[in-house]
Amino acid sequence: MGQTDLFWKAHSKRKPGRDNFFPNEFKNLIEKMFQLNPNDRLSMSEILDHKWMQGETASQTQIRIEFRTRNMKNKLEKEKDQKER
Repeated sequence: MGQTDLFWKAHSKRKPGRDNFFPNEFKNLIEKMFQLNPNDRLSMSEILDHKWMQGETASQTQIRIEFRTRNMKNKLEKEKDQKER
């Protein structure tokens, strides 16, 4: 398992769908942006032109709903963990 595989595994651990949570286009973009050698990294124009950056975006309302849902879920999980102790 390579370094990027370990990165995505760690960051997908608590996500719904785990390994399939992050789209491949997103993974590709992030991996190219985080290249160790600066000469291998994407330029700003390449980032903006990347396929993932051209996709759909959520509205402010959709984002607010998503974050409220996540916040509530986190609170419920913390309460459950505290009761189990």
